[in-house]
Amino acid sequence: MYRFHLLVRKLFAQSSELLKPGFEPLAIRTAAFVIFILCSILLTLQFVPFQTLGSLAGSENLNNINRLINPVNANSLEILDVSATTDFRLEIPKVAVNMSVAENVDPVNEAIYGPVIERKIAHGKYTRLPDEAKIDGNVYLFAHRDGYVNGNYVGFFSRLDELNVGDEAVITYAGEKYGYVFLRNFVIAPHEVWVYNGESQSPMLSLQTCENGESQRLIVQFALKSVSK
Repeated sequence: MYRFHLLVRKLFAQSSELLKPGFEPLAIRTAAFVIFILCSILLTLQFVPFQTLGSLAGSENLNNINRLINPVNANSLEILDVSATTDFRLEIPKVAVNMSVAENVDPVNEAIYGPVIERKIAHGKYTRLPDEAKIDGNVYLFAHRDGYVNGNYVGFFSRLDELNVGDEAVITYAGEKYGYVFLRNFVIAPHEVWVYNGESQSPMLSLQTCENGESQRLIVQFALKSVSK
């Protein structure tokens, strides 16, 4: 999926160049126009589903924050589609989080992510896994803020708003420990899905849960500070 997306973007750019004045013959321009339209449709379909991310478990200076999470070279990494390990766990001592993480969970299909976040924290599919985000990239996790399912409390991120400067998080993944330190938190509207992104110029961990009921989303981000066995 990731390589397909890059290919479509490349074709889109090339076909748009061919449509500029001065390119002949007409047959080439006609073919370029058809490719341009098809790529436009495919790119639109690629991103429309992510607008529904606002239904998931869910600002300050959003423009500044957005500039800090810029895409890097997309050709440098292909996001995994299958789980590589069952050893995936998030610990945040300050707020008593110590929970298994389900890897590569589709954040669009509620039939898939719904049952998962009733049992575990979910890692968003198409974002980085910890071992893919040692130099750059974003590991994105989401979970419920509150609620019960069959009598079991599922608010694994219920105290996320208590985190502040100096607080730490640890991810265990594939035999390695990834230490993170609190970077920032902010609140966004459900439709602001730009935070759901596997790319960032520096390695980070992003956590998402609901805020103010389900009307907003709380985002807490950490910077990677260490990797150890």
